[in-house]
Amino acid sequence: MSSTPLNLNIDSTENPTVKLTLTIIRNAIILKADAILLELDTELHLKVHEELESLRRLLENKSLTFEEFIFKSDKLPNAFRVTHIINGVQDPVPSITGELFGSVINILLNAVGIPYWTKGEISTPLETINPPSKWMIESKDLTQRVELNRIRAS
Repeated sequence: MSSTPLNLNIDSTENPTVKLTLTIIRNAIILKADAILLELDTELHLKVHEELESLRRLLENKSLTFEEFIFKSDKLPNAFRVTHIINGVQDPVPSITGELFGSVINILLNAVGIPYWTKGEISTPLETINPPSKWMIESKDLTQRVELNRIRAS
């Protein structure tokens, strides 16, 4: 387990996925959220993935222009849901492409020293700086749902 706090300063990285992960946690702190739910609708994700592959094949075969590809792929639903829980009320954030779910989870696991290939149930603390906060990362299935529960000082 890592004891080094996760730096939430989004200027500390150039990687857009790391910036997304840091922003998710920063926003939860600003909103005074008690928890963050990160969920992947696996059924929807598989359907979208298949549709994207079909669109890519059409693009490669020149049956679709690049502009048509972008237009059609942008209309596909997003399978990655982020929800803040504030005083027991769920506050969903606009959904994100399911392709990013695994990367966001891997960044969180890396921050607490857990290998990305870990399977099964986890429960481990996460500490942040800029701003400071403490969370408990909990999951029964890292491929579908991860919860960050805020640890407040007593």
